Amino acid sequence: MKLTNALKSAWSKAAVFTEFGEPSSVLKFRNVKLGPVPNNKVLVKMLVAPINPSDVNQVQGVYPIKKISQKITLSDNSVIDGYIGGNEGVGQVIQVGSDVKSAINGQIKVGDYVIPMSTGSVGTWANSTIADPSSLVVFDSSISSKLSPEQIGSVKVNASTSYRMLRDIVHLDKGDYVVQNGANSSVGQILIQLAKLYGYKTINVIREGPNFESNKQHLLSLGADIVIKDSDLLNKDMMKSIKDTAASENKLIKLGVNCVCGKASVLMAKLLSNGGHFVTYGAMAKQPMSIPAALFIFKNITFKGYWVSSWYSSTNHSQWFDMWNELFDLYANNKLVEQKMVPIPITPFDSANNAPQNLGIGPTEVDPADDLIIQNTFAQNAKKSYFKFY
Repeated sequence: MKLTNALKSAWSKAAVFTEFGEPSSVLKFRNVKLGPVPNNKVLVKMLVAPINPSDVNQVQGVYPIKKISQKITLSDNSVIDGYIGGNEGVGQVIQVGSDVKSAINGQIKVGDYVIPMSTGSVGTWANSTIADPSSLVVFDSSISSKLSPEQIGSVKVNASTSYRMLRDIVHLDKGDYVVQNGANSSVGQILIQLAKLYGYKTINVIREGPNFESNKQHLLSLGADIVIKDSDLLNKDMMKSIKDTAASENKLIKLGVNCVCGKASVLMAKLLSNGGHFVTYGAMAKQPMSIPAALFIFKNITFKGYWVSSWYSSTNHSQWFDMWNELFDLYANNKLVEQKMVPIPITPFDSANNAPQNLGIGPTEVDPADDLIIQNTFAQNAKKSYFKFY
């Protein structure tokens, strides 16, 4: 890849929306004129950008942290008020402004891999973005040389959420059980693997459907101990059998991890041992939880929420890297496998107007196929997809 310190004007192909709604309807790829890179900013070529449930919720307008509206200049020089989707991703610096001092964790230079830490201000569903270096974390070549952009990109949200929930909610002894729903999500799959490495056992709830058996076998291959259907939560004999298994081992079902909510999550909470903790980090069912008083009074269950962004805001970057480096080492040593994701290849800029491929420094017409890709992706299961720009 050609990198440079001097571009007259930067362009980007970006997934833009001007109103909130379903992504398949409101997201459109547009050629966006970023303009000259300010002296105090950096130009970043995005490499990968995941599609997280929170990103989808932002486009829908239902996420508590809103995207920051911006003036967006299109290739015909018209200006619209809108948003660029995405918050997470990995990029590579291709231009550094003359007055740039440092990133969050130190020096930043052309060629560095970076991830944005802000939520709302940087749109990562774009092949290029101009960013404030104070919102970026730099990864040196010791990391970028041994890990793929996809692996690096998995740690900020999903892997970190799994890691912190196992560490921060309740003390777990080896052999203790963790029960979770949404177990075939990225967070769920990483949690299974980390729990296995740390000596904990997992009870994993996934949705019933035509792919249940294949999903079950995949989770078992990652180290899951028990995998059940969400409908099994209604089976009193099965629930008793799971409780009896833990009791026979003199172990507790100590932690419940919830990303679904609704009635099924309450049923899952009933699996917890007395004094257990139940943590919610998502609400994919978009339904409330009505918790019986008995779980508080007679089982003394603690219910709490978890948002990894709060952890980041209350800690410093040295603590981030303590966690990330542990996860990176697990990836590098093939002890941790990221969720199998489907790359969405976006048509790069061509050589028209002397614009080098992929650098995003010249306007071309948007390929209609890209908008069709967006429609098809979000009409299906976008949670298992990511934008790939390299």
